[in-house]
Amino acid sequence: MTVLVIDRYLEDAPQLLQVRSIGANKGNVMVLLDRTYTFQSSSAKLGALRLYKLSQAPKDMSKHGTINAALKLVSQIKVDDKRVEVTLDTQRQPYQRYQG
Repeated sequence: MTVLVIDRYLEDAPQLLQVRSIGANKGNVMVLLDRTYTFQSSSAKLGALRLYKLSQAPKDMSKHGTINAALKLVSQIKVDDKRVEVTLDTQRQPYQRYQG
């Protein structure tokens, strides 16, 4: 895994999660689904499989009209994303010494 992939994830994930939360809060299924695909892809590339699986559930729920349940899962996804961000940041630190 390259540092560039990690940096890109750490940069994009907070924005994707915020837009997903706004979409879920407003009941906008299209926004929720659009950001879900992007977030899932990024999570899968990094091997964050728990986060990938958590991201699938709101998509499934929103298709069946249970946006409130999807909203609760978005909160769980935010928690797991923070765990992934800490892990990724730890992994990239040794490489940052050589870039400066």
